[in-house]
Amino acid sequence: MKKCILIFSMALMMALAACTPRIYGVPEDRWETMSEQERVAAMEAYKARQEALRQQSEEQARLRAMEKEAQLAREAEEARLRQMHVDAIYRGEGLYGELLRVSLIDGLLQFHGVHKPFHPVSFRIAAGEMKDVEIVSAQGRKARMAVFYDGSNLLLDETPNSRRSTAVRLPYEDAWETGATYPDLVAKGPLEMRGVDVTVCIIGQPPRDRNDRRHRHPGAVRPSVRMPQRPAVVVVKEPGHRRDSQVVAIDQGPQTRNPDVIVVKPQPVEDRAGKIVPRRPHISDATAPAPPARIKVVFRNGRFTMKKRSYPLVPQTIVLKDGQVRDVVVRGQKGNLKIRVSYSAGEFLIDDLPNRHRRPTRLEFTPGWKNGQQYAVATCGNGLLKDLDIMIMSQ
Repeated sequence: MKKCILIFSMALMMALAACTPRIYGVPEDRWETMSEQERVAAMEAYKARQEALRQQSEEQARLRAMEKEAQLAREAEEARLRQMHVDAIYRGEGLYGELLRVSLIDGLLQFHGVHKPFHPVSFRIAAGEMKDVEIVSAQGRKARMAVFYDGSNLLLDETPNSRRSTAVRLPYEDAWETGATYPDLVAKGPLEMRGVDVTVCIIGQPPRDRNDRRHRHPGAVRPSVRMPQRPAVVVVKEPGHRRDSQVVAIDQGPQTRNPDVIVVKPQPVEDRAGKIVPRRPHISDATAPAPPARIKVVFRNGRFTMKKRSYPLVPQTIVLKDGQVRDVVVRGQKGNLKIRVSYSAGEFLIDDLPNRHRRPTRLEFTPGWKNGQQYAVATCGNGLLKDLDIMIMSQ
């Protein structure tokens, strides 16, 4: 108790001393008792101290300015060297794995505070490069996504000037050689990704020696903007129990139906949302037809479930352009069901429960689309659509 009183008394005395009026640094009561010579000496000493403080402040400001100028010069030189390195990579002079093609397909992004579907976008990015990618919503609104690749990690939807990273961080994978898809990514970046599918593929031919195909880190590359020192944990899956993404098996063997009908059956998979799904290696064939830029989809027959009751579908037709995402109301004899369909790069997608438990069904391009390809889908997406009879035709 006595110690606390002593500390309080000392603090009070120091506060009172600081508040005491002073003349040339001398307390006013003492100044009144000083002689004229003592006052002159006190004035000269005070002016000398002030001059020394002024010179010290100017010297510190000069040193800070020199240090800042040198720092800016170093950053400019680093940016120049980094840009030279990036330009060399785009010319094909970089290491294997330093140039990527990234595609954002399906999902929702935030446009002016509202989450909306967007047109699929694809872009290239080199190691050490940060770029702003323009994203366009289905309604035509535009937003920009900051993307950074350091040669070992790909960051999507980054906040460049933030201390804490909220970007999706995708570490380098060997599966990038043939292309890998990360489904249903979720993050808290500026665009707040929700259920976005991202595909990453290395551009260029791998070395012939298998041992050299392993990715080599190009060295420490610092971005041109301040990056977070401690990356945050990025959530790539929404909380709660979400069912796995829908994967379909296409069986073209002998069927009881017309042999030209492709039967699509659900097949369970071990991959969960947010985990990497390797793509099948693409075998180039100059004679193979390219996917059409526009398709017509005919819902010929089927059933949908609403409020635990099943209703037959009313036939209807929709037309989609490449890169288009649409919300379609499927009509039944009693009630309607809102679904989401999209078409991009030769893949037609049906999502019967958009913005919720996404398990879309994907139908890839076949040459049969030219004259009309019929599909028999046993169960679509999350199971709300069943026994679908679909026809897809190129336009």
